[in-house]
Amino acid sequence: MKDAAETQQVRRTASHWHEEVHILGKLCIPMIATQLAVISLSTTDVLMMGWLGKQQLAAGALGMQYHLPIFLLAMGVIQAVATLVAQAIGANDNKRLRHSLRQGFWVAICATIPLSFLLWYGEPILLLLGQEPVKAGLAGGYLKANMWGFLAGLMFITMRGFLVAHSDIAPILIISLVGVLLNIIGNYALMFGNFGFPRLELIGAGITSSVISWYMCISLLIYIMRHRVYREYELFRRFWLSDWPLFFEIVRIGAPVGITILAATGFFSVATLMIGTLGTIPLAAHAIAQQIVVIIFMVPLAISQAAAIRVALSVGAEDRPGVHRSGWTSVIFGMGLVFVICLFIAVARTPLTMACLDTSLATNTPVVELAAGLLIIAAIYQIFDGLVILTSGPLRGMKDTRVPMIFSFIGYWVIGLSTCIVLGFVLEWGVMGIWIGITLGTLVVSALNTRRFIQKSAL
Repeated sequence: MKDAAETQQVRRTASHWHEEVHILGKLCIPMIATQLAVISLSTTDVLMMGWLGKQQLAAGALGMQYHLPIFLLAMGVIQAVATLVAQAIGANDNKRLRHSLRQGFWVAICATIPLSFLLWYGEPILLLLGQEPVKAGLAGGYLKANMWGFLAGLMFITMRGFLVAHSDIAPILIISLVGVLLNIIGNYALMFGNFGFPRLELIGAGITSSVISWYMCISLLIYIMRHRVYREYELFRRFWLSDWPLFFEIVRIGAPVGITILAATGFFSVATLMIGTLGTIPLAAHAIAQQIVVIIFMVPLAISQAAAIRVALSVGAEDRPGVHRSGWTSVIFGMGLVFVICLFIAVARTPLTMACLDTSLATNTPVVELAAGLLIIAAIYQIFDGLVILTSGPLRGMKDTRVPMIFSFIGYWVIGLSTCIVLGFVLEWGVMGIWIGITLGTLVVSALNTRRFIQKSAL
């Protein structure tokens, strides 16, 4: 655990480039490990859904892609808490720090109520969107079971932002790793009917996800409440009292972030729905390629979150050179890692796809071959997506969230979606054409975001 002196260290900004690299590196390494642990939850779900068969994998992919943008919309709003806490740390304002966490919980509760209805009625909505009845039914059962962990997931994100702002990553990593292990055990029991439990398949995966979300939420809450330094903040004193100006500031800063994330993930979800009309094999191959992309995404995402905290600390301390150093250090460092990882994915694409399905079954061979081809495009896509994420973090630390939101709509929904339709259906390139459209839209967003970042970080 961190003592008071160590906690105070996160309040300072770096005065030199090499010092910023050192601080960012110490913050990023555990954050990358934590993000990979978190994404391992969904990765194990995808792998174990694949063991049920390609029909269940395709249906599970639909359910997860329907759930993801809804959750990330709310998560994007909640992420404003980390920025506000970091700025309060930089300004040495403990009262604002305490109120930021409290109002983050309030926002999480308010967001859960309406968004849960979208999950509960997932099956009829998927049917309205043209999905096959069998896959829509299986996905709907998964969504209803997964819905019960929605609030816990948002509360975990709120507390995670508080700890990240303090550079206190270890408890998040430990809780997440234990969660991955429990998720595997729970899926093995409920999806496949082991240990005396009924065989619930995709519904079992949803139940396990909800239980794990509550475990992670409660575990992190206990850690914060028992921590000697954090107790001094009196974080939960008079929790029921409102701070409406701060509540709406979280919404004002976070809503564009959530909408930006929704624009990106919603675009991907619409692409998944489009691919779903092409058949089970393209959808299953897309699910494999996308899950591998999501794993890669965790690396720049972790660095971006660290950058947002470092930039916010400098903003709170009114240190303009610190804003410049923190932002550019994260972008250069992050893109170096992204290039290396994408090269590995392109080279090892076939073994990676083979790990996701039972290759002893001849019916799975077309899925493996198609997914391996998609990963070539996915590796290129991830370079541009990494640049989007790495420039978004520093901009978020500066509370610049509205303009990047507009960029996302232009790139994804104007350029990207129209290209997906033309290449995928008009020219009949199928799933390959849709992935090219996804990549082109992301390229446009990355170019616009980079230009904005250069302007805002200039000295």
